[in-house]
Amino acid sequence: MRLFVQVRPSQQAVTHLREHLASARTGHPEQWHVTLAFLGDVTAAEPLYDGLRAAGAAHEPFSLRLVGGGRFGRRATWVGVGGDVAHLRSLAEHAHDACRATGLPLEPHPFRPHLTVGRVDPRALSSYDGPAWRVSQLELVHSVLGRTATHTVLERFPLYQA
Repeated sequence: MRLFVQVRPSQQAVTHLREHLASARTGHPEQWHVTLAFLGDVTAAEPLYDGLRAAGAAHEPFSLRLVGGGRFGRRATWVGVGGDVAHLRSLAEHAHDACRATGLPLEPHPFRPHLTVGRVDPRALSSYDGPAWRVSQLELVHSVLGRTATHTVLERFPLYQA
C-alpha cells in the first residue's frame, strides 16, 4: 500500500487557487495537499498511528498560505507555501521521525513545502498570494495510482489543542 503524510489546505484556500487557475489544466483540487513525508509501498499503516499521533500532539495549530509557484522539470507545476513555514518544517521532521521509528523507508529527498497543481504555466502563479488557513491536523493517506490517482485518508491526527 502506497502511503504519505499530508496537511491539506482549507476549502477556502483551494477554491481561491482553483479560481485563480480557472483557465488552466490542473490536477483534481480535492486532492491538493502539502506532502510532509512520502513512504511509498508499505505492508500496513497501523504501525504509524501512534508516532503520527504523538507528532501531531507535539505541535500547536499554525497558519499557512499558498504563494507564488514554479515548475519541477518540464511538467509538474507547484504552488509555494508561505506563513509559518518553520512550524511546518518542524511538523514534517516529527512526521519523518515517526515513520523512521517504525523502520519504514522514506523518500530520500529534502522537504520542500509545496502543493503540486498539475501542468500549468508557472507564470500564472508568479504573483499568486492566497488566503491564510489554519493547520490543525495531519493526515495519513493511501494513494492508488492508475489513470487518475485515488487518495483515501486512513487516519487524521490532530495538532495539540490547548
